[in-house]
Amino acid sequence: MDFDLFISHASEDKESFVEPLVQELQRLGLTVWYDRFELTIGDSLRQKIDEGLAKSRFGVVVLSTSFFAKSWPQNELDGLLSRQNRSGQKVILPIWHGAGIEEVEEFSPILSGCLAGDSSAGVKIVARQLNQAVQKDVESPPPQTVFQTGSDVLLRDKCLEIARQADRQAWLQILEYSQESVPDMLLDWKPVGETAIARFNNGEKDGLEEWRNAVYQAIHLSLPAFVPIWAAIEGGNRDFWRDSISILRRLALLADRMQGGPTWVCEIGASMLYISGTVGIAISVRSQSTQFISEWLDLPFSSTSMYGNEEVKWTDIGYALCPPGGWGLNRDEPFEFILSLSDRSEVGTFFRDKDQLRKCLIVSNLIQSMKELGRNLEFFLLGDNSSISIRPSIQPLWIFTDHSEFRDYVTWFFGDSSTALSFIYGVPPNIRDGLDLATMWSIWKKWKRICANALSDHQQFDTWFHTRYLLLPGEPTES
Repeated sequence: MDFDLFISHASEDKESFVEPLVQELQRLGLTVWYDRFELTIGDSLRQKIDEGLAKSRFGVVVLSTSFFAKSWPQNELDGLLSRQNRSGQKVILPIWHGAGIEEVEEFSPILSGCLAGDSSAGVKIVARQLNQAVQKDVESPPPQTVFQTGSDVLLRDKCLEIARQADRQAWLQILEYSQESVPDMLLDWKPVGETAIARFNNGEKDGLEEWRNAVYQAIHLSLPAFVPIWAAIEGGNRDFWRDSISILRRLALLADRMQGGPTWVCEIGASMLYISGTVGIAISVRSQSTQFISEWLDLPFSSTSMYGNEEVKWTDIGYALCPPGGWGLNRDEPFEFILSLSDRSEVGTFFRDKDQLRKCLIVSNLIQSMKELGRNLEFFLLGDNSSISIRPSIQPLWIFTDHSEFRDYVTWFFGDSSTALSFIYGVPPNIRDGLDLATMWSIWKKWKRICANALSDHQQFDTWFHTRYLLLPGEPTES
């Protein structure tokens, strides 16, 4: 082949995106053919693609508003990603350039369901992703990059298939392809984050929106790395799950590699842990694989240099327990940030719909709060005021749930009082000497008050008056 790849693009996108992308690809050592592939009205997309593949190993198609304005025939769009080379590897790599999911769905539902690069992540990151997909070493195995994993089988389905087959070699390979480059891509993202946070800190118009968009770019880069983690939970494969969480430890230490800068930017790796953990534990609730919750909360991590070289637990990493900077707490929808990701295929494919995700988020947050109480029981059993100074590490967002909704959710998940109490006191819940049922409920009510007080200053909401009526199955009401 004469070229590593060709770039098929609308002429309107050449100056703003394609030419800078070509320069970066060439800097990485790739040979690129693109001048003959400016698309204008009247061109044949199929003919252009065939021409490019005759001399190139891969083809990049830049999907933009200008691209879709050319009115391509539906069969040509739908057939775009079915192109393969002799080894069965996908050779058409799509890049979304300012085109939203609704726009792509309108022109081709098949295209909208496939994973792709996104120009909003920046030219350097897109070029790095393309370089991974091309892989200059032709003897290396076909890559499972952001472009390849979503072609015929969604990444989640591929991970589940490998986990069910217990194919460890294939599992380690898919971890390498989906996770290996994420920390480096977030390092490349740093200038994008720094520019956005500077505008936000300077009080510029739309500064907050620009920062949030920058965070969503970082999320786009990170989500494929979390899919194997979530799939291992869904499939109940603890060994594969332990393999897959190594990326979390690397992200927790990313702040050291950032070498200084605004805190929200440097801690972006730890902020990505919030997404992986919150969604992951919600998946464990949905799939009834609750053994993962305790293990997740007890995961050991090496701390960043800021905190010395000690080993810490998941619950000690503050940025892993709350949304990224720039998102406040919305009492009416406390899981607003995670729910905003439900339209992403990497997240949405694990849940039937947004309502199911929300239910699982509330229950998983409640379970985490109950387990945190279980870890602090000694303070309540001392019989003095030792428990007064305790503050929840994990935000007890479940206290903002509507009463009837809460009752429906806890009945669905726990079923009875014995099951509910076991998340605090162990199985069976009466195994501890001196703990009768009345004492168990009394301790739980004290913890509820502590949780309510922790969030009592939010929007003049009477948290304790509300929280006292959020009842677990079998929990006695107060007189």
